[in-house]
Amino acid sequence: MSRSTDGAERKPPGAMTENTGVPDGSAEPDGASVPDGASAASAGRIRGWAVWALALLTTLIPIGWALDLPQRLGLLLYPEQLAGLVLGLAAACVFLRDAGSGVGSGAGSGSGAGSDSWAGTGTGTGAGAGRRMGRALSLALAAAALWLGGHIFWRFPVLSENAFYHPDEALAL
Repeated sequence: MSRSTDGAERKPPGAMTENTGVPDGSAEPDGASVPDGASAASAGRIRGWAVWALALLTTLIPIGWALDLPQRLGLLLYPEQLAGLVLGLAAACVFLRDAGSGVGSGAGSGSGAGSDSWAGTGTGTGAGAGRRMGRALSLALAAAALWLGGHIFWRFPVLSENAFYHPDEALAL
């Protein structure tokens, strides 16, 4: 620690607090409890595996399409079906990755100093609640992206052949 000109002790940025074991300034300002290390690590591990699996599928599906695997298996798929599925998987991967980033967590944590990500939660006085809301929003958007990709994959053949009978759904997609 260093002393300022007025004699008060100053901690370097990122120094650990004595009581919480978390970096200084990262305690929840609104009185919320910080999750214990085991559950936070478990959630991070599950999210990491989910992102890894989604990224793997996002890579393997186009490779399988390029190798004509669906045709060899007797499946008739439109290219748009697979494109919608891959875009849904990729978007979910991005949103899940964003849900795991914390304030100032290094590369990819936002556009500038003090920003948390696209959600716009900063490191100001309400950062704990904003961070939780940003994570919940990211998880909801990941679920929506997976649903939309699956819906396009499942419904595209019906809509491409019978768009006249389903005008609202065809227009929405």
